[in-house]
Amino acid sequence: MPVVGGVGQPLTSQADTTPVALSLPDFPAFLSSDLLVGKFNMIGNIYAIAAVAIIGGGLFGFDISSMSAIISIPQYKCYFQSGPIPDNPADCTGPTADVQGGITAAMPGGSWLGALCSGYFSDLFGRKKAIMIGAVIWWIGSTIICAAQNVPMLVVGRIINGFCVGICSAQVPVYISELAPPSKRGRLVGAQQWAITWGIMIMF
Repeated sequence: MPVVGGVGQPLTSQADTTPVALSLPDFPAFLSSDLLVGKFNMIGNIYAIAAVAIIGGGLFGFDISSMSAIISIPQYKCYFQSGPIPDNPADCTGPTADVQGGITAAMPGGSWLGALCSGYFSDLFGRKKAIMIGAVIWWIGSTIICAAQNVPMLVVGRIINGFCVGICSAQVPVYISELAPPSKRGRLVGAQQWAITWGIMIMF
């Protein structure tokens, strides 16, 4: 039977003027189907979720103790020496006091800025995606720090890392408290502080 219909018009039959329904796949139902759920198993254990989320607390621990662990070693002093580098590595004095203060304060400064912006990111993307964004930012900052050729490059990397620390330290406790049932909420949110102390210990 001939079928007529122009652009933007419903397809109809010459003998029957009832519009023909063009059915599309039910994508929400498809995404929740057993086919996809079987392929992409979701982790629903709150302890497993919290264990991944509190990695942000471990990064905060690294932030607290990162410079204290390396500030006195000769490799650091000679590489970021202010002024001429002596022939004997033991004679390296490292950066001057004000430069070292700037290096140390770079990460807390970035943390302050990240904590201020964390609420905006959380409202815009959700808490889980905000934490994921923080993880990517940490990766970028760590890459810059590892490749640092001078003090400015080191400072920039530490500011970027601090930005991640501010996001994660502000959003992880709230994210966990929203997911955890009341009977487990206290111990899981407290795990954030526990992870911070572990980060300090591992860094030393």
